[in-house]
Amino acid sequence: MKYDILLPFRSYLNDTFSNKNTADRYYFATKKLLTGCHFNDLAELDTELIKKRLAATKTKHELSAAKNGLFHLETFCKEKTNLSPNRNFFTAESKKKFTMKTRSERIIRISRTKRKINAIRNCKLKYAYRLMLVSGLRIFEVAALTKNDITINGEDITVKVRSGKGGKSAEIQCITDPYLSHRLVKYLAEQSAGKKIFYSATTMRHQAAHLGFECHDLRRIAANTFRRQRLASGEKVYDANRQTSEFLRHERFGTTRRYLMGSNFNRKLIIQK
Repeated sequence: MKYDILLPFRSYLNDTFSNKNTADRYYFATKKLLTGCHFNDLAELDTELIKKRLAATKTKHELSAAKNGLFHLETFCKEKTNLSPNRNFFTAESKKKFTMKTRSERIIRISRTKRKINAIRNCKLKYAYRLMLVSGLRIFEVAALTKNDITINGEDITVKVRSGKGGKSAEIQCITDPYLSHRLVKYLAEQSAGKKIFYSATTMRHQAAHLGFECHDLRRIAANTFRRQRLASGEKVYDANRQTSEFLRHERFGTTRRYLMGSNFNRKLIIQK
């Protein structure tokens, strides 16, 4: 009977969140919590078991996904239960978790990454990666683009993000790339209206891993390129930092700093030209 609830619950999440990654994260976190549980309604679930499984999560990210998954499951089932622990429980557990998994030192070499991308023969993949380098878009945002979301005026490329992180929309003025702007004009003309013009996020991540980089590396490179251009044009550091935050669509510079300074909690990230 559990899957009679979980399957329509997944559809509910997909209808609730425009970002499929968010819906999937909440669904699979909830499914993991309920592994091995048999029930016809939520009132039959062992709340102490749920607490133990929540406590067993290793990172704040996992705990948050499970918390939100439970909340939406209760909303979906329209049942008044005490399944979700109270706020104090989550606050206490969150303090015990890592912000992210520990990773070893990793170096992003900008020139080498760009050479790898330029050597790609598949235009659909190559143009997607180059667009990320000049726009700073997240991988799921690029995967969702249609031809109508991109405007090209000479060497200027403008991209409309209709449903970014948190469901927010935005219009991005890209870093100038004469090669890409010229090639995209012809590429877009060959695409059907309303259809997605690039591969899925999963496919692009897989191909990037095969080439030896992460898709999010391209967002980091875009941030550093954008800031360096601002500083080279004579802007003060404060103004360059502020504009870089706006370019990445961050609300706080503290978030942007991690893209620029090359350090993020237990993971040491070094960005080289």
